[in-house]
Amino acid sequence: MSGGPDGIGRSEKLNDRIADAFDVTFRSEAGRLVLDYLESVTIKRTAGPEVTDQHLRHLEGQRFLVGMINQWHQLGINNRKEDTK
Repeated sequence: MSGGPDGIGRSEKLNDRIADAFDVTFRSEAGRLVLDYLESVTIKRTAGPEVTDQHLRHLEGQRFLVGMINQWHQLGINNRKEDTK
């Protein structure tokens, strides 16, 4: 058992299948557009001093999730590159 970007223990085979699914999902131009949008409203978004603690916690949760999506996607890209060698 090994953990993927989410730290959940599952078999390496299942982690590879999940990573490959992320790659297929976000490989297209439409998928890249979706990822760019998600990053723009989370990771690339700044919060000023006026935001509440609750708002900042919510934003950080969103950022974490988008970061995890990006990590799974990158693992899928890496798997694909290894398969083509």
